[in-house]
Amino acid sequence: MKKPFVSVVVCTRNRPDDLRECLASLKKQGYLKFEIIVVDNGDDKRTAEVAEKMSVRYVPAPLKPNLPYARNVGLEASKGEIVVYCDDDIIAEDGWLPSLISAYSEGVGAVGGKVLVPETSGLMEEELEKAKGLKKAVLGFLAFLIDYRGRGKVTNTGQVTGFYGITSVQEVDHMQGCNMSYRKVLLEKIGGFDEMFGIGYPFRDDTDASVRVKKTGQKIIFVPEASVFHKLSKTDPKFYRRNYYYRNCEHIYFVFKNSLIHGSGYLKFPVQQMADILIYAALALRERNPSVFTATVMGKLAGFALVLRSKKTL
Repeated sequence: MKKPFVSVVVCTRNRPDDLRECLASLKKQGYLKFEIIVVDNGDDKRTAEVAEKMSVRYVPAPLKPNLPYARNVGLEASKGEIVVYCDDDIIAEDGWLPSLISAYSEGVGAVGGKVLVPETSGLMEEELEKAKGLKKAVLGFLAFLIDYRGRGKVTNTGQVTGFYGITSVQEVDHMQGCNMSYRKVLLEKIGGFDEMFGIGYPFRDDTDASVRVKKTGQKIIFVPEASVFHKLSKTDPKFYRRNYYYRNCEHIYFVFKNSLIHGSGYLKFPVQQMADILIYAALALRERNPSVFTATVMGKLAGFALVLRSKKTL
């Protein structure tokens, strides 16, 4: 099978040191037919300097600070048959790109890979896997309440589950934005990334694109060998408060935009949302930070308002 030409798009915003490390890892990939495109969505002049020194294509995206917009700029600039996206704060493991591309075959429209994160990430699937005794029982009950079922799934309440524990190549429902790829013609066909998901801290734009790919009848494949290490660098001191707000706002928009609730989901969704609020209330008490709870509730309300506004403009 002829190997396709690939465009690797790195969207970056004012993190030149992280970008330099990322590009160095991309340069080591054992795949000959690919280009690297740096899409600059910030205003740090050092970004262009890093791109020039690393001999990669530099594309400015100054219109607005919005990750889905930057990804669309990268899509338009790309020359490859396959477009791969990664964040500026990842380190690609050896063999990442060949493993990702090797999973493409007839009927496969997108391929994602494994994301390694710091041990302190606190991902639910990781906690469930490692927990024992009472803690495991409590976490299992919480997972049931919020409809956290399966791996790499989008459930009938719109819940999105992670990939922890997947050890073999398999079909999934979605991909993670820091390690995902698409056939360019297919990504263009579905209209690229929805820039409504970039109104604040971007969340669910990657999952939204995945859901739209699945609706075309094309498969999404997960390849655990195609792994990257995600440093989870954050430069905004208000990140975590903003994160609670926007992840709830954009998740609600994602669920209703794509009409994901069906079947038993109509009964489970309200239970899931109430359980979600109670969990964040408990977290706020534990962290002695009421903004965790208020940002969560306000984010959910803003999400429903966004859904109503979007429906009025249709």
